[in-house]
Amino acid sequence: MVGDTTVAGYLSRLPGAARIIDPGIFMGLDGLHLDTTGDQRPCGPVTVRITRFTVRLSHTGSGTVTRPSYSYSPLDTTEVTVGPANGLAPGSAPPATSHCSGVLSVVQLGAPIKDADLPQQLNLVTPSPAPTGPYHQIVKVIGERQVAAGLALPADAATC
Repeated sequence: MVGDTTVAGYLSRLPGAARIIDPGIFMGLDGLHLDTTGDQRPCGPVTVRITRFTVRLSHTGSGTVTRPSYSYSPLDTTEVTVGPANGLAPGSAPPATSHCSGVLSVVQLGAPIKDADLPQQLNLVTPSPAPTGPYHQIVKVIGERQVAAGLALPADAATC
């Protein structure tokens, strides 16, 4: 039997089918995707936990010198199955974003995620041109049991 840390490491290192530098498992606005080559896929379905957090956005500073800041609040946890075939994991889509609130989705195996496991720094860069609807950023994860993470942001994230 293989442990959660070993399986999480394997999943997080899967290369993407289109380009090897892209992750083979990733979160998008529509949920958790597996997109890798046939010889790199898991040999069977893998059940993962997705823990979601509301990310409340604001700016700190004064005048013209401000920087984005954020805080996390627990939202929910769900289990989904991914693999062995490529595709979207049913039931993995994050809830909708709202004014100045995004959703961080962390995919992991094993014990529930703790606050210390959350990314300590988010790169809150607004795409150019400015989005007209919610957009998504892949978030780098560093925990032993974490596989992937994604941040869904509202279109007005830059002005919160």
